[in-house]
Amino acid sequence: MQIKKLMDHPVYLAQTSGLLFREWSCLPLWADEEQIRARLIERNSSDDRQVTLIVIDAENNVMAAGSLINFELSDNPQRMHWLGEVITTPSHRGQGLGSALVKELIK
Repeated sequence: MQIKKLMDHPVYLAQTSGLLFREWSCLPLWADEEQIRARLIERNSSDDRQVTLIVIDAENNVMAAGSLINFELSDNPQRMHWLGEVITTPSHRGQGLGSALVKELIK
């Protein structure tokens, strides 16, 4: 298992977008895979400490992803940083990948 920054390895962008789409496509913000991809690129290209981390297996498949997002919800300006889009593929759940991502995002 390797944890990597998504935008340091953009080859994984399609897999990550697909993972988010498959899990949450019933929700408006995840109903279009291209919009997910564009949002990931925009968020991870800024200089305001936003990042998406991914977990890669030995076969170079994305097993999990998670993001540190700034001001995702505007109801309270004190809430600057949010953990979001934390997802693990169904076949890899229960193995601590999400926990490892969250710990790394908090660092």
